[in-house]
Amino acid sequence: MTALLAAAALFFAAPLQAEDRRLDEVTNACSLLTETLAIELLGQPVKPVASNEHIPTLHSQCAFTGLERGGYMISVAFKFMVKEMFDAKALPAEQLDFNAGFATGGEPHDEKLQYPGEAAYIFEDGEHTYVLMIPGIDGPDDGAGEASTLVAHYRYDHPELPHAQRRDALMKQAWRHYRLWRLGR
Repeated sequence: MTALLAAAALFFAAPLQAEDRRLDEVTNACSLLTETLAIELLGQPVKPVASNEHIPTLHSQCAFTGLERGGYMISVAFKFMVKEMFDAKALPAEQLDFNAGFATGGEPHDEKLQYPGEAAYIFEDGEHTYVLMIPGIDGPDDGAGEASTLVAHYRYDHPELPHAQRRDALMKQAWRHYRLWRLGR
C-alpha cells in the first residue's frame, strides 16, 4: 500500500524544478511507445500504422492498432511547433486554450491541467481520448527562422474503457516523457 501511495504522489506531484532545456532533435516516438506498451494498453496483439515516421528536426509520430478487435488505437506524436502559438508564459490563457484546441482538431478541451509541463489539455470524443501537453522545452528554429517549442500529443481509443481510465493512462505517459525530457530519466 505504501508503494502505491508513493507512486500516486509521484504521479500527481508538483512540477519538476529543472532548468529549461532545449532539444535540437525531437525524441523518436516509437522509442517510447513500444510494441510491448501498445499491447499492454490495447489488450491485444497490435500492428504499427503505416504513417509512423521520425523526422528529427520536425516531428515524430508512432501509433499502433489492435489486430483482433476494431476501434483500438494508441498514438504519440512529438512536434516542434511555432513557439509563438504555444508559449504559455507569453500568451493570454484564452489564446493558449484556443491554440491547443486548434492543434487537436478544433474542439474545445474538456479539462486543462497545470502540470505536467506548462499546460496539459484533455479532450474526449466518445471512445477517443486525447492529451496535448506543452512541456515548455524549446526546439530548433524552423525553416522560416521562427523559434519553436516541443508539443506532445497523445491519443487512446479503447471502446471497453471509460474516458477516465484512458485519460489516466495517457497522463502517465505524458508525465513519463516530461521527466525524460526535463531530467533525462
